[in-house]
Amino acid sequence: MSLSRKVKIALDENRMLILSAQVLFGFQLLGGFQEGFAELPSHARSLNCLALVLMALTIGLLIAPSMQHRIVEEGRDTIRIHGVAGLFAGIALLPLGISLGLDIYVVFEHVFNIDAAMTAGGSFCALAMLLWFVVGFSLRLRLKVPAMCEKEEPTSLSTRIEQMLTEARVIVPGAQALLGFSWWWRSPELSKTSMPP
Repeated sequence: MSLSRKVKIALDENRMLILSAQVLFGFQLLGGFQEGFAELPSHARSLNCLALVLMALTIGLLIAPSMQHRIVEEGRDTIRIHGVAGLFAGIALLPLGISLGLDIYVVFEHVFNIDAAMTAGGSFCALAMLLWFVVGFSLRLRLKVPAMCEKEEPTSLSTRIEQMLTEARVIVPGAQALLGFSWWWRSPELSKTSMPP
């Protein structure tokens, strides 16, 4: 497989993760504007805010390789950008797993009790880290994945344009989803007072 194809696949995988993270971020953001949010204990609200910050960090880590590809490498496919895409995707899994674990904790504490919340949230985080990192690294060692020793070649203009258009196709739906979530947060009371009689 050519280096150009490997870079495209790596960046496309990051872009798919970005869309998922943006949707989760929107739901987390929406939760803070629900009526029941004020009824949560202060530590649960703080954990929800921490989960939101971690999800924003996840999105930032997933977006960074595409921006480096576009800005630093000027759209050229390089061994460095292929490595960066994989590294940042791997790092992004850590705040993603913790964020989801915190969300699970908050929900389970509200529905059940603190013991169930700690068990559910902790179990999710532990299982995610086990599957994402421990199993991943052990498979890498077992399969003995060779280091990339490809030769960098100039990236064609058509490939650069195709990748730029793909990035735009990912950014626009994510922005639309977040815009939709920002309209949802409005409570019925606010809608009634802001509408003309």
